[in-house]
Amino acid sequence: MFGTLIDWRWLRVVQHAAAALALSPFNLIVWAKMNAGMGSLYRSQHELLPLFKKGEEAHVDNVGLGRGGR
Repeated sequence: MFGTLIDWRWLRVVQHAAAALALSPFNLIVWAKMNAGMGSLYRSQHELLPLFKKGEEAHVDNVGLGRGGR
């Protein structure tokens, strides 16, 4: 898996770079921040983490949440 936290303005750039590297989209995680921070009137209160997968094999879940209780 490959991913990096970005602002929404960079989503197309990251998708284009991933396509050039033959990575396929896997998921999009949104980090909703409690406050947007200082420095800009229009600063985003969230960041995106697009995840990409290399290869054609099926993704194997190595976490196992929900199996055998918590």
